[in-house]
Formats: sequence, C-alpha cells, structure tokens
Amino acid sequence: MSVGNEGGIESKYKPEYSEQAYNYCLLGATDKQLAEFFDVCEATINNWKKDYPEFLEALRAGKEVADIMVAKSLYQNCMGAITTTQKEVRIKQVDPKTKKLIDKVEIVTLQDQLPPDTNAIKFWLTNRQKSMWSIKNETKVSGDPENPIAVTQITGMVVK
Repeated sequence: MSVGNEGGIESKYKPEYSEQAYNYCLLGATDKQLAEFFDVCEATINNWKKDYPEFLEALRAGKEVADIMVAKSLYQNCMGAITTTQKEVRIKQVDPKTKKLIDKVEIVTLQDQLPPDTNAIKFWLTNRQKSMWSIKNETKVSGDPENPIAVTQITGMVVK
C-alpha cells in the first residue's frame, strides 16, 4: 500500500517522478500535461501533490524557475537588447609569396540592436500598472424600466 492511500489500489507514483516533473515544469508544463506525461489523470497529479511532499516541491520549484526565465525574457523584450553573434566570413586574398588567390575564413563578431517590443511593453504595463494602463471597455445601459428599449426583428419590423 502507498503513502496516503489507505485501502485503495497501489499508487503508480515512483520516486524518480519528482525529478522528471521538475524538469518537465522547467519547460512550462501544466498539471494537465504532467498527467499526460505520466499516463494518469489530472486528479492523480493532484493526489500525488498531497501524498508526496517532494513531488509537490519539485513542481513548485520547476514552475517557479520557468516563470522567472519567462519574466526575464519578457522584461528584455520590453527594454530592447543588443545581441552578439559570431559569423564565419570567407575572404579572398592574394598570397604574398605565391601570388595566388586563396580563400581564408575569419570569424567576425556582429552586434545587432533589437528594438523594444511594443506588445511586450503593453502586456507588462497592463499587468503591472493596472490603474494606469488597463484597457477598459465599459458599457453603460440606461433607460426607463417602464418603457423598455425597442427590439428590431430580423425582418426589420420594430416590436414594442
């Protein structure tokens, strides 16, 4: 019989599932995806979280690290960035000794300025500064409750 499973069928849980779940959560896995991965239902994942503290902690830690990495990436997209890449460049030169044309490959470092992403900025501000940046769609309906609004039927006739 398994921990927390009094009188029921034996749990499919294995100790190595904690590390597997942690790693999968680093990829952004949801509880539903974890259930599919472990070939169980989502309720079983919830039971494992209650019955196996190390499993719950692995999920929390993996999801937190993934969220931190995404938040950092979102922030960098908001601010813009300078990326550095290296590229092979073929150069044709004349060999001074033989006077023959030779191909030479050099590695050059390139920097590229990425502009801030306006969609990332909008997302960040609408979530972090709701009072100043939230998008509000307000609809106000008013009228006399004794004299309701006219309804137009599909035929175009007005019904009062």
